[in-house]
Amino acid sequence: MGRISEVTIQKVKEVDLVFLAEMLGDSLNKVGHSYFTYRNEGENTPSLAINPTKGIWKDFAGTAGGRDAISYFYYRVKQSNSYPKGMDFIETVEKICELCGITIEYEDGQSREFKQVEYKPREVIVRASDKAPIERLHEVYSSILKELSLHKSHYMHLKEVRKITAPYAKIREYRSFVQDKKERYLKTKAIKRAAGSLEGIPGFAEMKGQYGLYWSMIGRAGMLIPFRNIRNQIAGFQVMYDERPELVTTEGDLRVFMKDYHSFSIIRKSTGEIIGESNRDQLPLTLEFGKIFIKLGPKYGWFSSPINPKKGIYNGAEIGNPIPYHTAVPIQALLNWTLHKNDIHEHMEVDEIWWGEGPLKGAKRLSITA
Repeated sequence: MGRISEVTIQKVKEVDLVFLAEMLGDSLNKVGHSYFTYRNEGENTPSLAINPTKGIWKDFAGTAGGRDAISYFYYRVKQSNSYPKGMDFIETVEKICELCGITIEYEDGQSREFKQVEYKPREVIVRASDKAPIERLHEVYSSILKELSLHKSHYMHLKEVRKITAPYAKIREYRSFVQDKKERYLKTKAIKRAAGSLEGIPGFAEMKGQYGLYWSMIGRAGMLIPFRNIRNQIAGFQVMYDERPELVTTEGDLRVFMKDYHSFSIIRKSTGEIIGESNRDQLPLTLEFGKIFIKLGPKYGWFSSPINPKKGIYNGAEIGNPIPYHTAVPIQALLNWTLHKNDIHEHMEVDEIWWGEGPLKGAKRLSITA
């Protein structure tokens, strides 16, 4: 037989740890969200904890621990704190498949079935977090400003299109938000290390990856525009997109149901009847009951993270409730403003307030006239 497929290995990694422990004959005691059992070395009070929803286990009286079923099985059966490699890894995967009812699929197309038990994967909890208080938002978003920079393309846009000079752009603290997933993950890791938990922070999400759940920043790439409230706290970011989204749009008695980014069903509005299937490559379409075409979406959007299990987003927070507003003030006032203390009246005379179209236009006007 050939090599074990990556699909099989991933299924093994995602076996519910409590289920695996029970299949191995471990005695479990539930305390809160965790299950406690005895260490390999033996003890009077169990100190090895399993958290099934996070998919982790930890020996609190020693150094052993892991993030998947493979590490736990190897610890129990082979009495080892290390992660298996080579033939030990293959043997561990095969043993877990046999124990937990997972069909082994091989890359050459062959397979081996084990039907004595029903496979139980780890349950991933989908959770929409409430937005954090403003003090917490400001703390985390300030860490973003320290980690990210402003790329040349965005600087040139500010200079040539918005007429905002480099010193003013620096004071306003615009930043660039890239598309590269690895860079986003590494920056998020640094922000999490500096600011702590990212629960309830719009723009950050807990996502499902090849090796389990991880935190990262999500959304379309672009320039981040800080939205500051009347106390100069950062309540959120607006993103000026590098590329506007391409939206599938209809006219007439038609609507579409997007099955994925590329494909969609065509539905007649008046009857709800599905009258066809199509995809983006076939657009524009002119049909009996209307038209379907691509339309460019908005230039701006919020740095936000609504949950979407289909896209692997299992924990996030949306920007709303309340939507941030932006207080645009002259550069000199912004420079002199003491964070968190008092409001704008303590730093400049305010005779009137103008309701503006957007933060960049407000910044441009006040940068020029300050």
